[in-house]
Amino acid sequence: MNPICSCSLVMKRFKGIHLLISFFFLLISFTSHAQLQFHYGPRIGLGLSTFSGPDAIGTNYPSGTIVGLYTHTDFAKKLSVDIELNYISMGSLFTMNKDTPEQRDYKVSLGYISLPVNLNYCVYKHIHVQVGIQTLALLTAVTEQKYQNVVTKGKNINDFHAIDAGPTIGCYYQFEKGLQLGVRYYRGIQNVVKENMVLYNTGIQFLLTYQFSRANKEL
Repeated sequence: MNPICSCSLVMKRFKGIHLLISFFFLLISFTSHAQLQFHYGPRIGLGLSTFSGPDAIGTNYPSGTIVGLYTHTDFAKKLSVDIELNYISMGSLFTMNKDTPEQRDYKVSLGYISLPVNLNYCVYKHIHVQVGIQTLALLTAVTEQKYQNVVTKGKNINDFHAIDAGPTIGCYYQFEKGLQLGVRYYRGIQNVVKENMVLYNTGIQFLLTYQFSRANKEL
């Protein structure tokens, strides 16, 4: 690849990450100064992700980590908004030419900086449902191919699109004194790869959150 073109792609990628981080702090600055009930804290989780789409054949769900910051703003009796900034690992495992001498096993691991924004509605006491949108900026990409017991690894980040986005839907249970457990589904709408294939990020996220301000208030 042309070095100038490669440098341009790197700058574009980091520009997307910078924009997500800046937008996160802009949003929480607005909500925290709007005299609304505001909570914050760390968030960790486990994700099960894969590729979906017409070219996703025989894919399965490798696990990945989620770690980041979480904010929660109540603006009505049963309505609230969550804004997050996370690192999330996604990808897929799949096999081509299975059970033949030409079988090839692939593993794709993608690391993203993500900005989920979700609208929450309390349906019953501590149970909430949520819908929203998640935007992701690609940070790392590692591929692994196994063919005839020989493993080849690569870091071809420029083979993947820098930005992904898509809807989310989920639910969570808010315990007393700050603890929250949730599950969320994500489906990307941007093709993951730049090749002549159609693959979309798809995943289920299991999330654990601790709200410092809520815990301090209730102690």
